[in-house]
Amino acid sequence: MSPVTFNSIADILEAGFHLPRPALRPELTLAELGLDSLASREFIQAVEDAFRLCIPPSRLDPSGNGIALRGLCELVDALQREPAPARNPDGRLVKPEFALP
Repeated sequence: MSPVTFNSIADILEAGFHLPRPALRPELTLAELGLDSLASREFIQAVEDAFRLCIPPSRLDPSGNGIALRGLCELVDALQREPAPARNPDGRLVKPEFALP
């Protein structure tokens, strides 16, 4: 897990979701941080926008137990190493499940 990635994600949680920085530990899940399913989706969208990437839902929570911040950071780091995703002419990401042939 990159400290830069963790700090960027912590910035999003602190600024956008009003969570105190000292409470943000890598082992905590989004649910343990108090994010319900809607807030979790909004947070993931904010992470996607901040890092300019698309996080496939299947890679977020394969166990059904909720992704921890460490796992999210590792996923973001891994996705940043992959080839850049397709973008619409206006610069928005093309979600793979909605891409046209």
